[in-house]
Amino acid sequence: MAPILSKPATKSHENAWFAILCGKIVEQAKEVARDLVEVTNYLKKCMTFDTQLQMVSASFSQFLGCWTLMSLHNLICQFTDGRAKRQSSKEEPEIKRMRLVDFMPPAFIAWIIGILYSSFVFVYLPCAGLSLVSPVSLAFHAMIAMVLTTYYKAAVTDPGTIPASITWRTFGRPPASLKDRKKSGEARWCRKSEAYKPDRSHYCSATERCVLRMDHYCPWLNNTVGYANHKFFLQFLVYSSSACLLGSIKTVQLLASVSLPPTLVLMLVEAGAIGTLLSGILIPFTTFHCWLLCNNMTTIEFCEYRFSPDREHRSSRHRYDVGLYNNLASVLGGNPLLWLLPVGAPLGDGLSFPMRLEDASNEHLCCKVSGLFGTLWSGVQEALNPNPT
Repeated sequence: MAPILSKPATKSHENAWFAILCGKIVEQAKEVARDLVEVTNYLKKCMTFDTQLQMVSASFSQFLGCWTLMSLHNLICQFTDGRAKRQSSKEEPEIKRMRLVDFMPPAFIAWIIGILYSSFVFVYLPCAGLSLVSPVSLAFHAMIAMVLTTYYKAAVTDPGTIPASITWRTFGRPPASLKDRKKSGEARWCRKSEAYKPDRSHYCSATERCVLRMDHYCPWLNNTVGYANHKFFLQFLVYSSSACLLGSIKTVQLLASVSLPPTLVLMLVEAGAIGTLLSGILIPFTTFHCWLLCNNMTTIEFCEYRFSPDREHRSSRHRYDVGLYNNLASVLGGNPLLWLLPVGAPLGDGLSFPMRLEDASNEHLCCKVSGLFGTLWSGVQEALNPNPT
């Protein structure tokens, strides 16, 4: 007897399944449309600013999109050019390929800024009955503008590297201005860069070069934070944490005082949650870096001091701590009026830095002692190995 085989699905059954699926999609679309109509009608009732202000807001949104594209384009150009210029020590250097993961952090930051800005301008302001030129709106827009500018400057500004002059690249003849030395007393020679390391500089494996006054490598910037862009990095932290905090506080106040449709509540809760989460992360991080700035200390120097075995025997003050004002000016520039603006340059040349008087005198004494012992050792070698005449 032949086995009984299951019959294939008939065409009528397939049509019925497809009709049920289409019906569910239509029902979901109707629900979304009803929510959108409800939100639109509510915003029309609450809206207080005129068409010109709406055009200004739309223009700023377009600027945000253009800024995102320009930032990603400049980061791509900087990444490819930098990798093309930095060659390895091999005879036939290989240029590393551009990775998509390097551009995900900037794209994520642009996405977060877009969410917070659109929620604040197109949802919060109409629901709160505020115009686009209200004090709260102007303050928020100023912060967002500074966030975009400082992020761009911190990401594309070269932090600084060792000069190509023969003064720094002649092995055995270190510059006389060097103060940071190894435990053996020798000057720090970078084998990969083939040059002497200036004070407070370190080799960055991510960018494959020595960076002046290196603080750390930031993947969110796809750049190293160092001598020339440290100011912009600090400003980005301050303005981004302030914008997130302002948006979170205003969103919570609105939700607690006004009855809104569920869809608007969901949008505001989402934006408020993102702002609160970012504030909780950025504010402690910003506070830590401001503390480092006030003590004229980099993240690397803090870690070196923190995990040093002779930490208890060291001075409580950092060797480059030259007073609060001088510490701030060394990174933010000599003009206090420009400390909060993304313009200007830090003091000095990034190769040498002033020290506390007691440390400077100790360094001078150590240099004299090391020079004296070097002269004596040279004399002993000449006495033991006289040149034949």
